[in-house]
Amino acid sequence: GGWLSTVRPYDDFELSLEFRVAPEGNSGIFVRTPHRGDPAYVGMEIQIVHDRAESAHDLRPNQYTGSIYDVQAPSERASKRANEWQTMVVACQGPQVKVILNGQKVIDTHTTYYPYKYQVHPGLTRSSGYIGLQDHGGGVEFRHVEIKSLAK
Repeated sequence: GGWLSTVRPYDDFELSLEFRVAPEGNSGIFVRTPHRGDPAYVGMEIQIVHDRAESAHDLRPNQYTGSIYDVQAPSERASKRANEWQTMVVACQGPQVKVILNGQKVIDTHTTYYPYKYQVHPGLTRSSGYIGLQDHGGGVEFRHVEIKSLAK
């Protein structure tokens, strides 16, 4: 377990990458997170999980791949099977967060829509922070990771 962090924080950015999750795998992409605290809450986590696994039957919709973990469910389930390479683009510009999973836009929201979640998810109010790749167990691989700053 643990996570790899960018060297510097980012404000507005677009992250694109490919990932492959193992059967029963669980991971995520942390955005706008500080280095202290649980990054899924003090920042935001874009979930990556083998959501077709046997163990995934108990997941809530806001825990499927592409979700803003525990905040916003993806508009559709666009994930592939375990061990298949998948693409994800995460864009944060001001309060707007977009997630494109395997070519399908699954999140297009504003963090200001969730004030009732701010106490548990204070990261929703952050405008900058580090970007990280999580290993939460079960195996995940990343490749072709690119970050483009959208700062003016």
